[in-house]
Amino acid sequence: MYPGGHNVAYYELQTKLSRTIGPVTTALTVGFSPNQANIDENLYLGLDGAVAISGTPVTVKASVGRENGAYDHKYDWSAGLTYTLDAFDISATYVDSNYEGALEAGRNGRAGVVLSVRANF
Repeated sequence: MYPGGHNVAYYELQTKLSRTIGPVTTALTVGFSPNQANIDENLYLGLDGAVAISGTPVTVKASVGRENGAYDHKYDWSAGLTYTLDAFDISATYVDSNYEGALEAGRNGRAGVVLSVRANF
Protein backbone atom coordinates (compact mmCIF):
# COMPACT_ATOMS: atom_id res chain seq x y z
CA MET A 1 0.00 0.00 0.00
CA TYR A 2 1.27 3.41 -0.95
CA PRO A 3 -0.27 6.44 0.84
CA GLY A 4 -2.20 8.54 -1.65
CA GLY A 5 -1.59 6.05 -4.47
CA HIS A 6 -4.28 4.57 -6.66
CA ASN A 7 -3.94 1.15 -8.29
CA VAL A 8 -0.31 0.90 -7.17
CA ALA A 9 -0.54 -1.89 -4.59
CA TYR A 10 0.50 -5.41 -5.57
CA TYR A 11 1.72 -8.52 -3.80
CA GLU A 12 5.05 -10.28 -4.13
CA LEU A 13 6.17 -13.66 -2.84
CA GLN A 14 9.72 -13.57 -1.53
CA THR A 15 12.10 -16.04 0.05
CA LYS A 16 15.69 -15.75 1.24
CA LEU A 17 18.11 -18.60 1.90
CA SER A 18 21.34 -17.86 3.74
CA ARG A 19 24.37 -19.75 4.94
CA THR A 20 27.22 -18.73 7.24
CA ILE A 21 30.59 -20.44 7.10
CA GLY A 22 33.16 -18.90 9.41
CA PRO A 23 33.29 -15.14 8.82
CA VAL A 24 31.45 -15.36 5.48
CA THR A 25 27.66 -15.15 5.06
CA THR A 26 25.98 -15.58 1.69
CA ALA A 27 22.30 -15.32 0.81
CA LEU A 28 20.11 -15.94 -2.22
CA THR A 29 16.88 -13.94 -2.57
CA VAL A 30 14.05 -14.88 -4.92
CA GLY A 31 11.06 -12.58 -5.39
CA PHE A 32 8.10 -13.28 -7.66
CA SER A 33 5.04 -11.21 -8.52
CA PRO A 34 2.43 -12.86 -10.73
CA ASN A 35 0.43 -10.88 -13.30
CA GLN A 36 -1.84 -8.42 -11.55
CA ALA A 37 -4.02 -5.50 -12.58
CA ASN A 38 -1.16 -3.01 -12.22
CA ILE A 39 2.00 -5.09 -12.75
CA ASP A 40 3.20 -7.71 -15.20
CA GLU A 41 4.75 -10.95 -14.01
CA ASN A 42 8.09 -10.12 -12.38
CA LEU A 43 11.02 -12.21 -11.14
CA TYR A 44 13.87 -10.91 -8.95
CA LEU A 45 17.03 -12.88 -8.13
CA GLY A 46 19.61 -11.49 -5.73
CA LEU A 47 22.89 -12.66 -4.21
CA ASP A 48 24.33 -11.10 -1.05
CA GLY A 49 27.67 -11.61 0.62
CA ALA A 50 29.17 -10.37 3.85
CA VAL A 51 32.60 -10.94 5.38
CA ALA A 52 33.41 -10.11 8.99
CA ILE A 53 36.94 -8.73 9.24
CA SER A 54 38.69 -10.80 11.90
CA GLY A 55 39.63 -8.92 15.06
CA THR A 56 37.56 -5.86 14.16
CA PRO A 57 33.91 -4.83 14.57
CA VAL A 58 33.69 -4.25 10.78
CA THR A 59 31.80 -6.29 8.19
CA VAL A 60 32.19 -5.75 4.44
CA LYS A 61 29.08 -6.49 2.42
CA ALA A 62 28.04 -6.55 -1.24
CA SER A 63 25.02 -7.56 -3.29
CA VAL A 64 23.96 -7.97 -6.89
CA GLY A 65 20.48 -8.59 -8.28
CA ARG A 66 18.59 -8.99 -11.52
CA GLU A 67 14.93 -8.22 -12.13
CA ASN A 68 13.01 -9.16 -15.24
CA GLY A 69 9.37 -8.54 -16.07
CA ALA A 70 7.90 -5.27 -14.81
CA TYR A 71 11.43 -3.80 -14.96
CA ASP A 72 12.98 -5.32 -18.08
CA HIS A 73 16.49 -6.56 -17.45
CA LYS A 74 17.19 -4.34 -14.44
CA TYR A 75 20.39 -5.00 -12.51
CA ASP A 76 21.14 -3.59 -9.08
CA TRP A 77 24.20 -3.71 -6.89
CA SER A 78 25.49 -2.42 -3.58
CA ALA A 79 28.65 -2.36 -1.49
CA GLY A 80 29.08 -1.22 2.06
CA LEU A 81 30.53 -1.44 5.52
CA THR A 82 28.88 -2.15 8.86
CA TYR A 83 30.47 -1.21 12.18
CA THR A 84 29.13 -2.98 15.28
CA LEU A 85 29.19 -0.99 18.51
CA ASP A 86 27.63 -2.79 21.48
CA ALA A 87 23.98 -3.42 20.48
CA PHE A 88 24.13 -1.14 17.43
CA ASP A 89 25.04 -1.73 13.80
CA ILE A 90 26.08 1.45 11.97
CA SER A 91 26.17 1.06 8.18
CA ALA A 92 27.08 3.00 5.07
CA THR A 93 26.11 1.39 1.76
CA TYR A 94 26.43 2.55 -1.84
CA VAL A 95 23.45 1.40 -3.96
CA ASP A 96 22.90 1.68 -7.70
CA SER A 97 21.15 0.10 -10.69
CA ASN A 98 21.20 0.30 -14.46
CA TYR A 99 17.50 1.15 -14.69
CA GLU A 100 16.60 4.30 -16.61
CA GLY A 101 13.01 3.52 -17.61
CA ALA A 102 9.80 5.48 -17.35
CA LEU A 103 9.16 4.16 -13.83
CA GLU A 104 12.52 5.35 -12.51
CA ALA A 105 10.87 8.05 -10.38
CA GLY A 106 13.37 10.79 -11.18
CA ARG A 107 15.87 11.55 -8.45
CA ASN A 108 14.75 8.54 -6.40
CA GLY A 109 16.12 6.25 -9.12
CA ARG A 110 19.69 7.55 -8.90
CA ALA A 111 22.67 5.95 -7.19
CA GLY A 112 23.32 7.00 -3.63
CA VAL A 113 24.64 6.20 -0.20
CA VAL A 114 22.30 4.85 2.46
CA LEU A 115 23.29 5.44 6.09
CA SER A 116 21.57 3.38 8.77
CA VAL A 117 21.66 2.57 12.46
CA ARG A 118 20.07 -0.63 13.76
CA ALA A 119 19.55 -1.58 17.40
CA ASN A 120 19.78 -5.30 18.23
CA PHE A 121 17.74 -6.59 21.16
